[in-house]
Amino acid sequence: MSIRLLAKILESPLPNPPRCVGEGARFPVSPLYKGGLRGVYSTYARGLLIAMFIFNKKYFYLTLILFLIEICIAVFVNDSFIRPFIGDVLVVILIYCFVKAFWNIHSSIVALSVFVFSCIIEIFQYFNFVNNLGLQKYKILAVALGSVFDWKDIIAYAIGIITVLWLENRT
Repeated sequence: MSIRLLAKILESPLPNPPRCVGEGARFPVSPLYKGGLRGVYSTYARGLLIAMFIFNKKYFYLTLILFLIEICIAVFVNDSFIRPFIGDVLVVILIYCFVKAFWNIHSSIVALSVFVFSCIIEIFQYFNFVNNLGLQKYKILAVALGSVFDWKDIIAYAIGIITVLWLENRT
């Protein structure tokens, strides 16, 4: 099928155009709008992207505060509870706030995604991912990815995500 024929099919108007509302659009969009179906797809996609990408000051400031707390824990605290456990609880909340600062996605989807991401990083630690890729010479990256698998870390991630969901869904 040639590109011209495909373009002609996409631009041909329908006899009874269905109407739909894009998430970012403030008005109904018809397939006849902006040159047939192609216009609807591009308009809807732009509206959806506008609706997804946002800047939320509250979550951005929470991200900055949590990041500073994590730095203080990493630099000044060297114990067996706050650094390994509370730091892991806070890191999933930090990642959650970072995602929510820039994307308008439902809180449960973000929370589940952050938990899965954190568990994947923990599984990488089990397989000694940092050393196998030769990343141990990059200290900041090695500390961020971690090097020791521990089931308590996954429990800490779960506590952090449960805390986030509780705070987001309380009324």
